[in-house]
Amino acid sequence: YQAATSSWACVSVIAMLDGDADGVLVWADCDDTDPNTVNDMDCDGVLTVNDCDDDDSANTIDSSQDADCDGVATTIDCDDSDAANTSTNQGDTDCDGVLTADDCNDNDASIFPLAGDTYGDGIDSDCDGYDCEAAFFAPGIYFAACTTLFTWPNSQSVCQAGGHDGLVTIENSAQDQYAVVLANEVEPNQGFFIGFLDQNSGQSWASGMPVTYSNMWTSQSGQDYVQMEPMSHFQPRRWNDVDAIASLNRICETRL
Repeated sequence: YQAATSSWACVSVIAMLDGDADGVLVWADCDDTDPNTVNDMDCDGVLTVNDCDDDDSANTIDSSQDADCDGVATTIDCDDSDAANTSTNQGDTDCDGVLTADDCNDNDASIFPLAGDTYGDGIDSDCDGYDCEAAFFAPGIYFAACTTLFTWPNSQSVCQAGGHDGLVTIENSAQDQYAVVLANEVEPNQGFFIGFLDQNSGQSWASGMPVTYSNMWTSQSGQDYVQMEPMSHFQPRRWNDVDAIASLNRICETRL
């Protein structure tokens, strides 16, 4: 029945059940006057092809703007192929997990503090200001064997200026051997200062950690500062004390 003309007219059943002829019946169609809504099954305004969840109208994340559907827009997502990774490049341009303010090169994800370093490649990968041989001995314990000769007090200061705690503390033979390996990569024929002190008042670590291990070869009065001897001097390599004017390489450490 058509009220406007007060007359009856024939209408097809299909037109009654699917007014916009989009193939979706009226009770399942978001808008049965618009054939385009067939492509939006949850009626949230995001087309099915781009809808991260087309069964949930509360979820309006559009995969054309967020490929991994993690709620972080593609333009700022550090990994837009991994929904578990929601880190952004806001404040961390190279997405290496280190804020721009703390990163010496925020355009290279391989360069950041404590990233490890390879001596001789001309790249300061760990942001300490020097080209060293550096790596983690174990989680939370980072060693860096560096060239450029300084006295022991200056070596301690240079380590700290590079962001390290200071000269290395060696707690056991495993750490001693690891330090030897790093030092040997840098210079096998020169000594390296470590954070050990051999003074008249006794032996101690500059870090304040207790002395649980020592590999001292000799102890001479007036020679307070300790070096790890060159590989060529003793087999196996030992430690020896030197005076305040001696200038050597160094092994720095950072403990997290």
